[in-house]
Amino acid sequence: MEYSQAGAMRCVPINVVGSTAARTPQEINEFLSDDLSLTTVALKLHPKVYWIWNHRRWCLEHVPDGPGTDTEGDPEGWRKSYWDKEMFVVEKMLDADSRNFQAWNYRRYVLAGMPVPRSETSELAYTTKKIESNFSNFSAWHQRSKMLTSLWDSGSLDPVKSKEDGGSWVQTIVSLALLV
Repeated sequence: MEYSQAGAMRCVPINVVGSTAARTPQEINEFLSDDLSLTTVALKLHPKVYWIWNHRRWCLEHVPDGPGTDTEGDPEGWRKSYWDKEMFVVEKMLDADSRNFQAWNYRRYVLAGMPVPRSETSELAYTTKKIESNFSNFSAWHQRSKMLTSLWDSGSLDPVKSKEDGGSWVQTIVSLALLV
């Protein structure tokens, strides 16, 4: 971000889509960091506005290589840092409203794009936690169905056994919900 002589903030174009204003990777990184901070504030006020989430996607898609190089340091360092922070942000947003469809959709995007992927079994555990806290959380059920299908297709989880185990788990939750 740059400031005019009067001290007012003004937007600075970055060279991510072919503009002529050349920017260093460090400048782009700082710009994207500022944008993500700004949109975090906006998300706290308006957590279901899709264009805020979409702008965060745009930011993640334009994180430059760095700060290391192929021979020294970690060229994925900034990406790893940003994607991990985004997972933290989306988890906090889902803690505040576990049924926020936009946040769940963004979570799927972050999980799919992380430079160091999280295991699908950890995501299955996350959805279990969310469903246990609110049985009618259809977004968590949807995410769970995506994880189960993927685990079944990859052979990482036995469909018959998991359906049997899941049936008793669901039955327990339904019984508890009826008691309340």
